[in-house]
Amino acid sequence: MKIYIMRHGETKWNKRSKLQGQVDIPLAPKGIEQAQMTAEGMKEIPFDHIFSSPLKRAYKTAQIVRMDRPIDSAGSTGPAAGESSKRYSGA
Repeated sequence: MKIYIMRHGETKWNKRSKLQGQVDIPLAPKGIEQAQMTAEGMKEIPFDHIFSSPLKRAYKTAQIVRMDRPIDSAGSTGPAAGESSKRYSGA
């Protein structure tokens, strides 16, 4: 089993060195570009599951990196939305 851990793309607050915590700041254009570059670099890697924070910046990064990969949504559903992480199955 291989586990890949990645951080969300850049936000406007990252650029200003401002701490975000649980504030739901979306990706900046550069963050979207970073996620797209990561997706391109990982396009040949199969994923069984993707887990993401429910915050916009993390969830959008997961959506972009997922691309059109099929994700197995059977089995455990992971923590509920609103908790510290959220499972992304492309739905």
